[in-house]
Formats: sequence, structure tokens, C-alpha cells
Amino acid sequence: MQVLERHAHILCSYLVLFLVTASSISVRAMPQTTRQPSKLNQTTANNSSRAITGQIVINPQFDRAYPFSEGLALIELFDENGNLKYGFVNKLGEMVIPPKFDKACRFQSGLACVRTGDGKTGAWGFIDKYGHYAIEPQFSEAHRLVEGLAAVRIGNVQQGKWGYIDKTGKFVINPKYDFAADFTEGAAAVAVFIDGERKFGYVDKFGKYIAPPQFDQANDFSNGLARVCIGAGSTQRCGMIDRTGRYVINPQYPFIGQFSEGLAMVCVGTWANCRRGYIDIKGKLVIDAVYDSAGAFKDGLAAVQLGDHNSGKYGYINKAGKTVISPQFDFAEDFSEGLAVVRIGSLQDGKFGYIDPAGNYVIAPHLALAHTLKNGIAAVCSGDQNSGKWGFIDRKGSFIVEPQFSSAEDFSEGLAAVGVGISPSTKIGYISR
Repeated sequence: MQVLERHAHILCSYLVLFLVTASSISVRAMPQTTRQPSKLNQTTANNSSRAITGQIVINPQFDRAYPFSEGLALIELFDENGNLKYGFVNKLGEMVIPPKFDKACRFQSGLACVRTGDGKTGAWGFIDKYGHYAIEPQFSEAHRLVEGLAAVRIGNVQQGKWGYIDKTGKFVINPKYDFAADFTEGAAAVAVFIDGERKFGYVDKFGKYIAPPQFDQANDFSNGLARVCIGAGSTQRCGMIDRTGRYVINPQYPFIGQFSEGLAMVCVGTWANCRRGYIDIKGKLVIDAVYDSAGAFKDGLAAVQLGDHNSGKYGYINKAGKTVISPQFDFAEDFSEGLAVVRIGSLQDGKFGYIDPAGNYVIAPHLALAHTLKNGIAAVCSGDQNSGKWGFIDRKGSFIVEPQFSSAEDFSEGLAAVGVGISPSTKIGYISR
């Protein structure tokens, strides 16, 4: 229930005019390494008592930019033909790997998967942090290295097969699957066609089946359990298996969430008339299915909704099922670092604030959009969603980076991607903590 809210900042990112003098922020076509703060941020940058300086350390120049991973950030730039190309910059803003790839993923375990050519005829390989191929382009599809292995496909979409390679490019599990997901907790979901129907199972890192193909849906393992489903649509029933492939929760619910703090949300009834409650690890329904929407437990509390999607109100319950914050919000997110984002009013013109576990406003609802706290910091949009600007606040609601950007992402490895200008001329750079 959070996805639309989290990404709604796109609405705020567009149509926002970021007025700035030429001496404030230099937006250039090629990467710059200057570390001088813009005039907009000069006061903040020179205030060493603040947790975040807000100093622009990489000038806004990219058409798209992603969080830093292992010291490098994936960026996108349009070439002279209007095609997006992918490259990588370091934390000085130096283009250490020029934008020459047609697709790329972020670095993980020292390698990044990259593709040259289009999605039909192009080939994927893996590069190191110098931009050199560690694994030559040869795959029709490739995922990032996760837990030391990467899922790759040989052959086209219709007839190709998936397997797993190590970071040297050697096949550890030969390509024989019709689909392969990433490894989590030592297991990966794979799919094969049986009598014309795609069925999922799980393999270990030696390619041995933990659970043979039998499921219509299969999700990643989390805390030793994986959510699986049998059937589809109105006949779908979901349960949980453990790392041996044994059912811990028999498939009986139209939907089941991942366990969090010992409880999992379940949908009881049918898709047309689904009520949500919570089960424990033994599968016992410990909180009655009376809610129209329900989130995961975080910090001992879960956001729940009573009433229909459009007019129902959100509140919070504890793990005993007791209402501790009465339903009063038009939207509510999970708690994070002791605070939860809530909204009063509609998605289009409502205002966001933050509450504590007692339901008290720590930050009154006055923000157009708001991210959850991460390391005591949150990106927020001030004003309205059509003309607002993004900045960063601390857990008391004080701006530590004043609202001035057309978009803002969370900090990663000490830097946050921020945008200036209005679409389609928006450019992305990075500010420091």
C-alpha cells in the first residue's frame, strides 16, 4: 500500500521551476569535479554543526541518476541521437566509466552487469570498477551478483534458458530453467514449463532442488520462509515453506504477507471480499481478520485501515490486536526509527506529517510529500505537489537542507541525488551529508 505514495514524488518533481543564478549552480553537459557549494547552499555548507551540509558536490548534469553503491553511482545521459546511455561516476563527480552502455545495473560484489545493443540482439556482460570486462558480453539477459551468483540467460526470450554464474563467469548451475530469480538466504526460485504451464520451485547453490517445481508463484526467502501460491486469480491460495521445502503454513489464503516481528498479514475470504488479519509462525490466526488494509509490524505496531479504500481511515494496532492509535488518517506508513509518515486529506492535495508510537504529532501535517526516516533524515516536499520543492528534515521537523530541489532521493553512502529544473529539462546531481 506504500508503493504509490513513495513514488508520488514524481508529481512534485515535474512542473517545478528551480530558479537559480548562473553563479549558484553550474549545470553542464559533461561531469565536473568542483566541490564548491552553490550560493543556495553556502550558509548550510559552512555550518559544521549541522548533520547535513546540503553542499552540491556533483553538479546537476545527468538525465537520470541512481543511489551510490560500492562507491559508484549509475547515471544516464542522452546521446546525440536521443538514446539513453549508462555510465558510472565516483563521489568526486568524475565519470570513471563513460556512458556507453545501453543498459546497466548497479555495482555489487565489485561487478556491474551491462548490455550493449538493444533488448533483442544485444548482449550482457559484467564490468569491473575500471570499466573493463570481467565477463565478456554473451548473455541475452543478466541479473546482479547476489550472494556470489548471478542469474543469466543463454538464448532468446522464447527458447532461452537460465542458469547461474560466479564472478569469474563460470557456470555453477547450468542453464536449464525457463526463469531464474536471485538467491536469497542460500536459495533461489526457478521455473520450468510442465505440460505447458510454468511451475516454480527452489534450488540451492549447487543446483539441487529444495522444493521441486509445483508452485504458480514463488517469492524470495526472508527469515527462513518463502511465500508460495497455488492457482491463480479467484482460485489462488498462498502459504509458506521453509528451507527444506516443507509447508509451514499450508496454502489456504488468497494472499499472505512476509513475517515481520513474528506475525504475517493474511487475507481471509475471497479477493472480492477480503478481510485482513494476522497469523503467528504456527499459522494460528492471532489477530482477527477485520481490516480492509493492513501493513507489516514495525516497532511493535502495524498500520491498519477500517472502511473502504477511498474513505476508510488508518490507525495502528499492537501485536495483541489492540488499537493503540485510533483510525483517523487518510494514509499511514510503517514506523521507521520511531516515527511514521501519515497523511490527512486526499493523495492529490492532502498533507503529510509524522507521528510517534503514542499517536502524537512530532511533525504536524504540512508537507506535500514525505519519505520515511532513514538514519534520522527524511526527504520531504514543501508547498504543493504541482509547485513544491524538496529538501531534507531531521526527526524534529527542522530543515537541515532547505527546500530548493525539483526532486530528491534518500541518502546512500553519504550522498543523495537531487534534481533541478522542470521536465523535460530536469538535471540530476548529488548533495553531501
